[in-house]
Amino acid sequence: MPSELQKSFTYLTLSLGAEVDCDAAGRVVLPESILARANLGREVTLVGVQDHLELFSRDRWNELRNKLIAQSEIIEAWAQESLRPPAQEQKTPGPRRDESKD
Repeated sequence: MPSELQKSFTYLTLSLGAEVDCDAAGRVVLPESILARANLGREVTLVGVQDHLELFSRDRWNELRNKLIAQSEIIEAWAQESLRPPAQEQKTPGPRRDESKD
């Protein structure tokens, strides 16, 4: 069961949402209250993350992206190891029963 602090965090986070419309050019304009609270600034990067989208300030995203690129070999090696199907155990055959004696 979540603690009161966990529930308060969820309420606070979810209450910051806003329904927005696209402008004539198809852009989404975020309310100033969200921009200020999230410290996004005026230029943002929208990143698709599996089943959701995340917004980053352009500067923060560039920092994170450069860090990810610098670590790409480590990340890719981890992914290959982690996403590999588990090896099937080789069963050692036991003594075979001589079926001709039955």
